Amino acid sequence: MLKLRPYQSDCLTALDHDYETYKALLVVMATGTGKTITFLEWLNRQAAGRFLIIAHRQELVSQPRDKMLQFFPSMYLRSGIVMAGQDDAGADIICATVQTLNANGRLDRILEHGPITHVVVDEAHHRVASTYVNVLDRLREANPGMLELGVTATPERTDKDGLIRAYKKCSYRLPIQAAIRRGALVPFDALGIGVPISLQGIRQTAEGWDREPLGDVLSADNVLEIILDKWRELCGDRQTVGFTASVAQAHATAEYFDTCVAAEALDGTTNKKERAAILKRYQSGETQVIFNCMVLTEGFDAPETGAILMIAPTKSDLVYVQRLGRGLRTAPGKKTCRVLDFAPLAGRSIITAGDVLGMPLKIKKAQEKAEAAGVLTSINVDLLGRAVTIDPDSLIVEVLNLMARSPLPWALDDIYATAALAEKSAACLVLPDPQRLEAAEAMRGGDGWNDGAEALYQYLKRVRLYRVSKDRAWSAELIGTYDDLDDAKDEVSDWQTDGLGNRRSPWRKLPPTSKQINYLMRLVSDVPEAPTMGEVSQLISQALTVQAVQTAERRQERVVMNQGVKE
Repeated sequence: MLKLRPYQSDCLTALDHDYETYKALLVVMATGTGKTITFLEWLNRQAAGRFLIIAHRQELVSQPRDKMLQFFPSMYLRSGIVMAGQDDAGADIICATVQTLNANGRLDRILEHGPITHVVVDEAHHRVASTYVNVLDRLREANPGMLELGVTATPERTDKDGLIRAYKKCSYRLPIQAAIRRGALVPFDALGIGVPISLQGIRQTAEGWDREPLGDVLSADNVLEIILDKWRELCGDRQTVGFTASVAQAHATAEYFDTCVAAEALDGTTNKKERAAILKRYQSGETQVIFNCMVLTEGFDAPETGAILMIAPTKSDLVYVQRLGRGLRTAPGKKTCRVLDFAPLAGRSIITAGDVLGMPLKIKKAQEKAEAAGVLTSINVDLLGRAVTIDPDSLIVEVLNLMARSPLPWALDDIYATAALAEKSAACLVLPDPQRLEAAEAMRGGDGWNDGAEALYQYLKRVRLYRVSKDRAWSAELIGTYDDLDDAKDEVSDWQTDGLGNRRSPWRKLPPTSKQINYLMRLVSDVPEAPTMGEVSQLISQALTVQAVQTAERRQERVVMNQGVKE
């Protein structure tokens, strides 16, 4: 039985509300968070009508029907495909490519069987292209009351032509960092690694540089040697997808890798049967590394991918996000995705770990030595920092790496970053909640907005630091609010800890006691398989700390609002 994730249910609730006002809505959900299941459930809840799902690539047309067969069998029986040699124009639910709908009277034949009542545009960042506009205009002429839903992971277009022309409202937004916080995607580390190339003389384009000459430069033997060496050093045990600037580069790099690891390449000319065989070998683990040029950015699902190689610079955040998304899906035993960017652009704001979190002196010195050698030790890339009012995503990224690099055992639960300090004390950072801030921004200045609401709004924009302790019960004390995460982190670093608060303590690797497991099961529903004593202790501390802080936050918000009104 299909069980929706909480954020998918939230999305559907938002759509139900907004369709009372609008006929065309946009949903932004990071790759790997279940966009297809979400829009299929939306269609499944409609009382009646004919549905059309439009995409621009063959793989994206097949995916909805595969999911219908798995989760919505009654919908599958009513569905068909209009693409190439298939012409199920009379089906109640049609999956079609936009190219087919623009050719040979296919759309006319669909409409001969009745108007379309609901349409879904997959990868909706393409929606303002003329091919889509032509089809959607025709469909709306046939049925002015038609409801349209656009879904995408990357709402920004490379040509800057905004989707506001097509969609008056974005009903729901779950960007990469928010999805990581909710556990829908795995965290990632992005490492920028300098290679000895020059882009001088290569013509620049809107998205980057001419692919073929750039690919030739990046296929040089000394460059390939660095790429292979760093891949083996940093992620040689992971299933890996590599993105290249040109087709020739993809094949040259795969050939170079194949001397020591099972590697293959595919491109747009790879025939359907061969491509399916290559992907099957990769998904089974027979092939460990697969290289491509602009092929696997959409419609490719391989959750086992644990590393991404960026071997082609791009100016487009959209393209970068699409590539990155191939490695962020969750899978059993998978904890992170490692990104190696061999052509990092300064404009993408790759932040050094020392700048964000601070590190022991010996690590700082090692990092400086690495940077002097051309290696930019870096933290996650802020790709979708488009939230209203603040840039909360960058804050989330910093906390994810705080957990990874701090000597304290940090854990993240939604917007709460917690760390056990001792048996009966913990620290908690409460991060700005993008959804609350966006809602507040929409209401700000309107009817009912007063000084108390403004004071709360300003409070919620800041990082809040709590110290949690237990006497008879767990309670949380607000230590302060901070504009900068570093300031909050520095405050915690001065607090006294014992062996419990050290993530490297040997006891953490021991098996947990049955008493610990039973207690944890009373607090949380998701207990990891074969947990260690450290993992169980951390989850218990995390659950108790968050509960105490949530209670304190509710109390503190009332105080802030009352003070704002008095002032």
